[in-house]
Amino acid sequence: FGSSPRIIALAKNTFANRPPPALRHPRVAMGRAGAFAEHSQQSQQQQQQEVGEATKEREPIVALFNIPLVGHMNPTFPLVMELVRRGCRVHYFLPPNEDFRSAARTAGANVESYLEGDPVDFDMEACGAQDGGDGSDTALRELMVWPLASTLLVGDYIIARCRDLRVQVVLYNPGTPHGLIVAERLGLPWVSLVTFLGLGSVADLFPDPQILEVAKAIRRPYGQVIKETFGVDLHDQRISRFMHLARLNLVTTSED
Repeated sequence: FGSSPRIIALAKNTFANRPPPALRHPRVAMGRAGAFAEHSQQSQQQQQQEVGEATKEREPIVALFNIPLVGHMNPTFPLVMELVRRGCRVHYFLPPNEDFRSAARTAGANVESYLEGDPVDFDMEACGAQDGGDGSDTALRELMVWPLASTLLVGDYIIARCRDLRVQVVLYNPGTPHGLIVAERLGLPWVSLVTFLGLGSVADLFPDPQILEVAKAIRRPYGQVIKETFGVDLHDQRISRFMHLARLNLVTTSED
């Protein structure tokens, strides 16, 4: 967790110059002893309730976006536990897979869906797979399209949901731009969680320049619609944006 304090600092900076909400002290009418005691008890209970609400109001609120793959999710759970231990409230956005969701809850997160109503048939990695094409580039299209197509599908909801939750900082898997879109749209700081060894050189993935150009062409219309819809330029034609990294990227590792 060597980098986790930086995430906490990002979240808590929002509250650095904000005074705590003032507590209201209702005037207690002086009268008979019994009436005074009753009003005092009510006042104390109200103050305790407001103190609890004020404390909750000052909790750093974190949104975490991930994809339903074990190797991508497992490294995030210790981070969730540490954030919760340090007083953060973590909202973990996950597709409808109860095994993953249960693990996230056990780590201390509040599980959120990617779509309103949480449809059980939502398959993130199937998004856009059948869009266009003549069938000759199906495998490449499946690889290139779903991160952007799923962003178009879920974008409105996750932006609105994070606004309602009053999220202060966004963590996300850089394999998809879901968290990046939310952070850019809401003006929030964002950090990517690299839970794998990394792609290495894009030239190694696409040694044939023609295949690289086909991949970029497949992504181009999705990037354009995302920009028109959400006002966020993903720069999807840059080969570096096959992974949507942030300015700050935390790379998980293991002692083994």
